[in-house]
Amino acid sequence: MALTEKTVYDKVEVVGQDGWTIQWRRATKIYRDGNFVSQGFHRGVVEPVLADYDLDKKAWVYTEHDMTAEPFDDAKVKAIATAIWTDDLKTAYKKHVEDTRTPE
Repeated sequence: MALTEKTVYDKVEVVGQDGWTIQWRRATKIYRDGNFVSQGFHRGVVEPVLADYDLDKKAWVYTEHDMTAEPFDDAKVKAIATAIWTDDLKTAYKKHVEDTRTPE
């Protein structure tokens, strides 16, 4: 009896009215002797850049994504992110963050 595991990103969606958020689902499927037995899911959301607020400096700090890390290690997710996350879109996203998420 041989157990095997296969991992696939089976859902990748661009969501939100501004179209900058990528929502994904990774399925891990288990097979016994080639027959499907079970599966589990892991979900996540990524936005064009990582945004952290520095309380001491009272300023936003933006970091580009590591395009070799999850979920960008999947070719579909990486291709979608590369296609939609233009410099103009990243600028619009940063403005949105500053306008809506800055602490008072």
